[in-house]
Amino acid sequence: MGASIYKCKANFGAMDVSERKPLKTLEDQNAWLKRLLADASSTLRP
Repeated sequence: MGASIYKCKANFGAMDVSERKPLKTLEDQNAWLKRLLADASSTLRP
């Protein structure tokens, strides 16, 4: 878990909190859509 904090700081260290919140929301939505697509793809395969 510690490495992810450093990665986050390296990627987004110059951003303000007000800029990060919408980004986090988009990342969460993107992860949800990827899971949804993976589930749909796995059910379509015979």
